Amino acid sequence: SYFYNDKIKISYDENVLFGKHLGVFGNTGSGKTCTIVSIIQNYIRNNSNKNIKFLILDVNGEYRNSFSEDEMDYYEFADLRFNHTILNISEYGRLFRASEGMQYPALKSCINELGDEWKISELIPKLENWVKSNSRDNYSLNQIQGYLRTMLLRIDTILSDDTLMNVIDDVKTNNTLDKIKMSNKKVSIINLNVSDDSLDIVLFLLFKNIYLSKIIDKNFNSHLVMVLEEAHRYINNDTESTKLGNFFIDKLAREGRKFGLGLIISSQVPSMLSYSIVSQCNSIIMHKITNKKDNEFLRNVLRVSSDIFFDQMNSLSKQHAIVCGEAFKNDVVVKILDANPLPNSQDPIIH
Repeated sequence: SYFYNDKIKISYDENVLFGKHLGVFGNTGSGKTCTIVSIIQNYIRNNSNKNIKFLILDVNGEYRNSFSEDEMDYYEFADLRFNHTILNISEYGRLFRASEGMQYPALKSCINELGDEWKISELIPKLENWVKSNSRDNYSLNQIQGYLRTMLLRIDTILSDDTLMNVIDDVKTNNTLDKIKMSNKKVSIINLNVSDDSLDIVLFLLFKNIYLSKIIDKNFNSHLVMVLEEAHRYINNDTESTKLGNFFIDKLAREGRKFGLGLIISSQVPSMLSYSIVSQCNSIIMHKITNKKDNEFLRNVLRVSSDIFFDQMNSLSKQHAIVCGEAFKNDVVVKILDANPLPNSQDPIIH
């Protein structure tokens, strides 16, 4: 509703809000999660006949209580299945952080020998045999082992995580995205409350699956809206660490709209997000933002009618936001409708 008169309801263009990309930004506790839940709840409950699915990447365990069993499928992390063999050689290079010198050629040779379906544990003996076959003597053997050491450590680290291995190394269980496609539920929530490294790897595989299903094979018939909660954790501009998540989500942001894919990008620190991805957001819901760096980032990347709105962001109350962009007729301050039930994101009560 309109901030200055709650009898005036502010509408949005659903073709833009869900058909293109939406950014939801604001400080912790400003109401971002409640806003996303409120929008989805009201839409699916009033548009049950629409061929649309919402896929929520829940990194904090906040969304499960917000939807009934009739509305939602919930996937625990340990139950996910995104097999790694969907990747090509260059993507394996990214996954195992293979350098261009000797690591990448060795990895390429061994993966080509393994064929179509293989387990990551099979890669280590293949690499060991490759080292032996390319060594002339003990000196060169030790030297080549040294060149491959960092990549082998990366592979060992992945192998040592049993839960992660069950998710990415199981060829027998149906792919989780296939289950989401076949479900008649409007909302699918994936529990991704895991370490950053596991999160990065699984999202790399999930985004590749979605890229193939929506853009290459075009066999995901429902319109899909992906909710990227705490997006700064996996789509950011941190050049010091290799973020696998950036690779396909950037492609999805640029190409997905034409193939029935929309994004809702939520973050409390928008200045950490990839500029190219945020710039693809056609519509924005901005809650209270007090950090000067975040404010300046949004000011530079967004097209807002007046600087007055940016000046107001410091003083917005909880559940209030500035809406702007293509999905809304005007840039305006609003109060978001209550979610029912609320997500598990309420502020703690100390006294």
